[in-house]
Amino acid sequence: MCCLLLALSAIAQIKAPDDMVIISEQPAGELRFYERSGYMVREIEKEPADENDPYEIVVERQTGTINIVFADNNKVYFQHLVSWLTVYDGWIEGTLSDDGKTITVPMMQYLEYTNTFDMAVQVAMFKYDSAENTYAVDESIDEITFTINDDETITMNGTSRQRILGVMNRCFGDTWAYLDKEWLQCGDYGSVFTPFSEEALVAPDDLVTQDLFLTSAEFDGAQWKGYSSMVKLGFDGDEAWMQGVCKYLPTAWVKGTRSGNTITFPNSQFLGTYEAPVYFKGARIVGNNAEESDVELTFDGIDTYRTTDFVYLTTNKDKYDYINYYMGLTLTPNEEQPISVSETLSTVPYVFNYRSNIGDNGAMEDGSSIVNVGFDGNNVYVQGLWNGLPEAWIVGVVSGDKLTFHLPQYLGEYNDEYLGKYPIYFTALDDHTGILMDAVTFDYDSETKTFKNHDYPISIGINKTGYLGLQDYYKGEFLTQELSVDAADAVGSVVETIFDAQGRKLNGYTRGLNIVKSSDGSVRKVVVGAK
Repeated sequence: MCCLLLALSAIAQIKAPDDMVIISEQPAGELRFYERSGYMVREIEKEPADENDPYEIVVERQTGTINIVFADNNKVYFQHLVSWLTVYDGWIEGTLSDDGKTITVPMMQYLEYTNTFDMAVQVAMFKYDSAENTYAVDESIDEITFTINDDETITMNGTSRQRILGVMNRCFGDTWAYLDKEWLQCGDYGSVFTPFSEEALVAPDDLVTQDLFLTSAEFDGAQWKGYSSMVKLGFDGDEAWMQGVCKYLPTAWVKGTRSGNTITFPNSQFLGTYEAPVYFKGARIVGNNAEESDVELTFDGIDTYRTTDFVYLTTNKDKYDYINYYMGLTLTPNEEQPISVSETLSTVPYVFNYRSNIGDNGAMEDGSSIVNVGFDGNNVYVQGLWNGLPEAWIVGVVSGDKLTFHLPQYLGEYNDEYLGKYPIYFTALDDHTGILMDAVTFDYDSETKTFKNHDYPISIGINKTGYLGLQDYYKGEFLTQELSVDAADAVGSVVETIFDAQGRKLNGYTRGLNIVKSSDGSVRKVVVGAK
């Protein structure tokens, strides 16, 4: 039901009660942070549901922090007073006694209101209903008190496993009246708030640092986008210090340990406070799951540090209540620029054949496109690998019968009108482990100057970690083809299908490049159509 208030859409516009008060902005006063402990109960639907006992009440430990503002006139304000339901940012008002020992908080205060449905969220006390195995609002309790102890901890009074502080729906119109006063499946008892005492790390005064460009893909809770910033990285013996990972706290430091070419930053480091305490947390993919981990940066021995670990900025050092997170980080001394080629580089069209999972239901399909290939000594340049950035180049180096592309390679920034701007990279993954490869090698034929790779899929991705791939190419091969202006030359008994330069099937020749495939699936000829 928590999602219902946020997700439903309707046309009705019904006026809210005139006396409704919702404190959505942080009140003026002294903001203090407290670590929370105690218990919370949640109602979890069983799978499969039992009609006679559809819900199971589970008890968990409270974690994280709570924000409390002490204002003038003995007013006290709580944000996220109910621990689990942090989706609602409204503030609950209380009154501090003259002796400064007790805070009294009236019940039935509002946290959120949705005008479209004439529905609100309201704080209340609930009592356990053993017959229904759930909690029901206790309207006989109109206030709750908190005691401020001598050690400055704050204790919630009068709660237990059978009597909890929670939230409920309030429905003022007729449409959703049946949901009125329904418990929103969370509540607290035995809460204790302890003054927050963690301090952010301070780097040594004489630390010598290097300025590096950080690039990544960032998820802000709504969408992915490219992210870049400047960071400082310095060493004090085997200690490593990094500043600038958190854009909300750009001066915050994290501390790690260097061993060879690996720097390990321990998990759950406190960065400082930004509307709430903020922590640096890591996770990595193990099998099909993301598991909590330290963050490891690997140095390539030249100038680049990289991690494929996820880096989270969270408000809870014990859980992933994230503000945002990054899917891997790359630190380089220079801002990334797409590969450029000499104006005198001579190029010829090649056919790029591949298999790709772009078909219906993820099925593998053959695909082909036209790319430009140029040779400059042992360097081989390829343009047009991805049609999203057709002007972008990649570069490989020939050694004997092998052509090696070192990875990842930056193609440029892609601007999607709906999703925003992304940095785009040419990468390759070990198809068995899913680990990003440092290089991918093609078999190279020096006579025909064609090159093929049947071992690993190459990929176009949003970041350097190999995650968030936009296009995978399996069994890629780059073949030289002789162009003809006479479309009829390509027609023969073995011709099966005609494609355009983007790999789309055509009913006949059309203006521009036409790729003619033989019945065995190979490309026979590339034709410049005259129509």
